[in-house]
Amino acid sequence: MFSNAYKLAKEFSYPVIISHRRNNENCDSQYGTITIINEEGWFITAKHIFALIENYSNDLSRYRNKIAGNKSIDINDITHLQVLMGFPGLSYSNVKFHPTEDLAIAKINGFIKENCNHYPFFRSELNTLDFGMNLCILGYPIQEFSRLKTVLKSDNTLDLQGQWPMHLYPISGTYSMKLNNTIEMSISGLQGQSGGPIIDINGEICAMQYSIDYHPLNLRQDLLNTSENSIIKNQYKHVTRGIHFTTIKNFLRENNISYTEHTKMIHK
Repeated sequence: MFSNAYKLAKEFSYPVIISHRRNNENCDSQYGTITIINEEGWFITAKHIFALIENYSNDLSRYRNKIAGNKSIDINDITHLQVLMGFPGLSYSNVKFHPTEDLAIAKINGFIKENCNHYPFFRSELNTLDFGMNLCILGYPIQEFSRLKTVLKSDNTLDLQGQWPMHLYPISGTYSMKLNNTIEMSISGLQGQSGGPIIDINGEICAMQYSIDYHPLNLRQDLLNTSENSIIKNQYKHVTRGIHFTTIKNFLRENNISYTEHTKMIHK
């Protein structure tokens, strides 16, 4: 159903890799996704991705201050940090955060428009989302090298272990609920898909994933006070939350960032 839409979205969906090495030589990586919006290299992603980068940056600064002050260091101190935002070797700037939603925009420095063969179309308000329609979540979870020590080498270079380009992972589900500026889908996304597009069968952006949530099922209440309680107490229905396309477009307009809606270009 989404094979053609996937091919389109693959052109504007790129990974985020946040890799850090600790003083005990252990290396770990967290993942996310960015969605390129236009030929200038502007992209959208989840705001909490930048919060994670800031936390690791602060940890690295504390380690460097310890070294500078000849203070004792811990084996779990972060000694190296490297961030890949979409494209190896390119940095980003002009980060802007939505005041209330888990949404951020930023710009890839040195972006070349030929990096993408197709830029996304946002869904129009004239073409509303209908409950029960199928949508596809895209992003970069399930990466095999996520815990290899060689991901971030001692010279602070990122070793992708020959696994570039990374695999864009699709999950399809049903649009089930609208909650203020967000939508809910009846299937769980995966860690690493935050910031990725949620598209329809035409490849148009309907939302941007930012969270996985759950609803308690409350099955077999008669067993809650029995020895079988441990089996049933963690039964939940996991769902995906995404920022609604209208909220995204409004934020882009507020920041004078161009985007495309069907065949109509919204200029800054």
